[in-house]
Amino acid sequence: MVNEFMRKFMKAKIIGIEPSAGYMDAIYEQTVKIELPSGKLMGLFDSLPKASSELVGKTKNIVILTFVPKIEKILKTKPIIEPFPEKPLDWKNHIFYGIIEQIGIKDVWHEGKFEYNNLVLVYVGEGNILVEFDKKTLNVIKKGDYIKVSAFRSDLLDILNNE
Repeated sequence: MVNEFMRKFMKAKIIGIEPSAGYMDAIYEQTVKIELPSGKLMGLFDSLPKASSELVGKTKNIVILTFVPKIEKILKTKPIIEPFPEKPLDWKNHIFYGIIEQIGIKDVWHEGKFEYNNLVLVYVGEGNILVEFDKKTLNVIKKGDYIKVSAFRSDLLDILNNE
C-alpha cells in the first residue's frame, strides 16, 4: 500500500505508550506519546493498538486522524501543530493550522468495517494529517484553503512501513 500518497504523512518518534483500556493481558485502547520533528510532544489515541513497546524510541512514519466539530477558515498563516498546552501528552484538544491539500480521501484503513467518508488531507508543517469533516463542511472548503483545526480527538490511525 506504499505509494506517493502515503509518503505525504509525517515522521514522529514514539516516546511512550500508556494503556487506557484492557482486560487481563489484552490492551484495547492506549495513548501513544510522540515527539514531532520540531521537538514538540503530543499524545494520540490508539483505539486498535498499532503501537507496541518494541516501537518506543523509534522514529516511524505515522498517519494522524483528527475529529473536529467544525473548522475555521483563516488568513494565510504558517502551518503548525500546537499540542494542547495543559496536557500535550493527552489526545484531546490539539490545534493544527494548515493548508488543505486534498479533499475526498478514500478511507483505506477501515475497508469492510466502518469507513470515514469525509476525509481531507491537510498540510500542517511537519507533514500531513487527515481530518474527518461533516458533509456540510465539505461544501464550503476547497483545496488551498488555510484552516484552523481544533481537534477534540487526535488518533494514531496507522504506522507505515515505508521508511
